[in-house]
Amino acid sequence: MKFQFGIIFYSILEIITLLSGVYFFKLAPIFSVIFFIAFITIATLLYKEYTDSKRKPEVMNEKEIPKEINLKKPLTYSITTIFSYLIFIIVSVFFLILYIDKTPKQEIFIMIMPIAVILLFIILIIMKIRKASDVIISINAVGIQLYKKPRMSWDIIENQRLRRRYVSHRESRFNERGEINYLQFFCKGEKFEVIISELEISPDLLEHYLNIYKNLYQKNNSMDN
Repeated sequence: MKFQFGIIFYSILEIITLLSGVYFFKLAPIFSVIFFIAFITIATLLYKEYTDSKRKPEVMNEKEIPKEINLKKPLTYSITTIFSYLIFIIVSVFFLILYIDKTPKQEIFIMIMPIAVILLFIILIIMKIRKASDVIISINAVGIQLYKKPRMSWDIIENQRLRRRYVSHRESRFNERGEINYLQFFCKGEKFEVIISELEISPDLLEHYLNIYKNLYQKNNSMDN
């Protein structure tokens, strides 16, 4: 029901944003671009929601598992973030075009703010594109690597587990709670936590991988000894 509700919700938003974009296209073409960007963003989320609802859990054994898995944020996450940045750029451009001829020369400094916003979000988009392919978690039979830090061996990793937190929205009269899944483990007494809710893997499958790779490490060490 969760995925079905999401598909229906995004489908309704798709229709609203498309109709709004067509309506404002006649009045203010540049302003209507915001709705068309929102339309593409929602279409991306709708596609992800649909594919997630059709995806079946992929469970592998020790013989089928790859030598290493590299977990990244899904491409849809980067696309939706970039499109949201584009909306701010379009609004700033619209503001510039609307007031550039009406603003007195002595008040030209007012134009600095939208220009600064445009430059800021262009930089954020470039940074987001560069980080889109970054590996968040890398796991193999040797150990766990977080981001670009040195890999931590299984023999010094302790109490690895998947945990869940609930975030309550105090402003909501429906007492809604958001769910956040994260990986937690200890290495040489230091606690590490990584949010996995935005990664391209389900918590159950990640836990399955962790157990298999740790067992492989223990087997390899026992054979060497």
